[in-house]
Amino acid sequence: MSSTPESSSEPTAVVPPRPETGVAAVDAVLADVARLDETDPETGETPGTDRHAAVYDSAHSRLRRALDTDPDAPVWTGPRPDVAEQREEQG
Repeated sequence: MSSTPESSSEPTAVVPPRPETGVAAVDAVLADVARLDETDPETGETPGTDRHAAVYDSAHSRLRRALDTDPDAPVWTGPRPDVAEQREEQG
């Protein structure tokens, strides 16, 4: 008989490398989102989805700011002023 190790019947997961954009602020956001699926090193458990909404909301704001032409500009959450003016003119 040969003394080869038994092969596991469980497939091993292939994790593709995290893409890098070259924009440090965007890469940091992508890293935070990717960590949502990582297991907790202390418990070995995958965290629940209760944090996902907060992380995605934060990622959205941070990506908008990172991709804005003026990163120090305030984040506008209301309707675009030019669209509001067009509606007033039409109405």
